Amino acid sequence: MKKFSSLFIAAVFALSLGLGIGTANATWTTGHTLQTVLVTADSTQLDAVAGGGADPVYTLGAGESLAANDTIRIDLTGGAVWAAVPTLAPSGTGDLGAGAATATVPLSGGAIGDTWALWRVVVAVPAAGTLTLNSNTATDFDVSGLAVGSNVDMTMTLTTSTGTLIGTVKSHNTVIGNYLFTGAAAETMALTAQTDTADVSATTGAYLKFTGDTLVGTATALTFTNDSVAATLPSAAAISANKILITLAGDFSGIDEVAGTGITGSDSTGDITGGTAGEFLINSAKDHAYAVNTAAVTNAGGALTMAPTVTIDGTTAQAARTFTATVQVLEDLAVWDAHTALVATTLYTVVRNGVSFVTTSVGQYNTIKIADRSGALPTAGGNIIIAAYDADGNVIDEVSGVAALKLLSNETVIISGPDLQARFVEVPMKYEFAIESSQAVVTNVKIHPNGGFSSTVYTNVGDGAL
Repeated sequence: MKKFSSLFIAAVFALSLGLGIGTANATWTTGHTLQTVLVTADSTQLDAVAGGGADPVYTLGAGESLAANDTIRIDLTGGAVWAAVPTLAPSGTGDLGAGAATATVPLSGGAIGDTWALWRVVVAVPAAGTLTLNSNTATDFDVSGLAVGSNVDMTMTLTTSTGTLIGTVKSHNTVIGNYLFTGAAAETMALTAQTDTADVSATTGAYLKFTGDTLVGTATALTFTNDSVAATLPSAAAISANKILITLAGDFSGIDEVAGTGITGSDSTGDITGGTAGEFLINSAKDHAYAVNTAAVTNAGGALTMAPTVTIDGTTAQAARTFTATVQVLEDLAVWDAHTALVATTLYTVVRNGVSFVTTSVGQYNTIKIADRSGALPTAGGNIIIAAYDADGNVIDEVSGVAALKLLSNETVIISGPDLQARFVEVPMKYEFAIESSQAVVTNVKIHPNGGFSSTVYTNVGDGAL
């Protein structure tokens, strides 16, 4: 009985060797190095590329071989496809085709656009033999379909003629320790937003200057860095002049200019006609400003440090508002596809100090009550500054010699509707109030002779607006 068992085990072992099952030690012994694919490159730069480093080699175990009619399959994952028919060369006298002329060409798959290729063994590959994929010098891969974060792997599957898996499916990444390709953005954006404060106490008028008695705002930080280097695909490619379009969005009323470094003003398409070097071009609607890079942004870490900086006109009361920046790369011949490098992101903010509010509801039955809540006004008090406008938005002058309005700490100032109207040379349609207090409460009370009553309360806790 024991002799029969021994003979049976030996026979099974011999059969397994004959079928090519072996000892399941086959694995990748040489692999590609990882290459970074800049996914916004023009597809012609990425539709036929070689793997990095060396041709990958898959080595059979010392006790295993591939027999006639066994199959070998390679699969690509992560978005890559074949850009050319891959060839797989066996060592020794092995043959994967119908003779020397086609000994390395796939039986099926492997066509341009496929993600797999299958070879059939014609002449056995000996134990410890190798299978070499010719993909380091050959441009076998199309990686134009990768996205940021894509990782391309390659697996090898060996199967007997009867359909039995030989060993396990071996991943290049698992065995070699890296993917073949990884998708990445072609640039790095750096942005540091800035905020400036329109000063209620500006000597030229409330909110006509920033604090510090200046018209020039704080330079923002907006930098575009070209990430193409020798280790990327495409390798070390510059971005041409006038191809990086920077769009600022917001209310540009009362802004004299927006300066920048390395830029020329343009329209929304990047056309620099009418633009000025070093300055964004504000459109006629005053809701956008545009610029493009004046010079090419070179490879290997070249950067465009734009630093947009606002200068206000000194005659317009600055409203609290926010500006955003968007950065796009326009189509650059056969190097870069059009793409967005930075989606709309807050770049610059104007805030107001003091307390401000606007009202159109003031008539003969109204009373405005303004109360300080800070308790920290100067001994002489803080000014209450009122600007008035007609129905067309034109400024209405104050009556000559009208007394200044002051608010003391914790005091409430009461202004009747008729007194408010009387401060100006004609009856206003809109009033803008600016109060030199960090905290205040304002009440607009209307009492009609027929008994009607209404009251609107605005409370501020220190953010400069009601």
